[in-house]
Amino acid sequence: MTTALKGVSETVGTTLRVVTDLIDVNTDERWQFVDLTELAIRRLRASGVRDGLLTVQTRHTTTAVIVNENEPLLLADMRGVLERLVPKTGAYLHNDLGLRGAVPPEETPNGDAHCKAMLLGASESLAVKDGELQLGRWQRIFLVELDGGRRRSVVLTILGVAPEDERAPLTAASCGAAGRHSEGPIAAASSARRS
Repeated sequence: MTTALKGVSETVGTTLRVVTDLIDVNTDERWQFVDLTELAIRRLRASGVRDGLLTVQTRHTTTAVIVNENEPLLLADMRGVLERLVPKTGAYLHNDLGLRGAVPPEETPNGDAHCKAMLLGASESLAVKDGELQLGRWQRIFLVELDGGRRRSVVLTILGVAPEDERAPLTAASCGAAGRHSEGPIAAASSARRS
């Protein structure tokens, strides 16, 4: 039973559910917008959560998570804005590997990618209502690769209430391999790329 009063709702006969999924995403290019929306929707539906929050977080300091429109010209515009604000050729102390001391041998100059990620942010939290992600008509969830291509990890957490009759434990099969999951093809199939 749900009651509402002046925009406040209370759901009775439910249980709190938290689902956390670690997803590996392979990127191919230094700059890449990887659309994670359909993956997030599949995970939400499998979770049984009816009302709550879905959070998408990157685990890297040279990637970001944003919500915006998946239109190729707009994605090119966003890239252009970030390149003008934080050019790759800028003078970044982080890029002076000699100044930094013990640097792993695979380290490359990427100060611009760190600064761009700082401007965009590492996570987005989105409302869930009646089992549906509350995105606007054109909104999509993106992992923004700023220093690829490489293997990246994204944490997807769903926190909310589920009807008590849906207390069945989540399994890898019911959640599309909940837990650690590799999404290699997602980079090729769902991203809008620019070179």
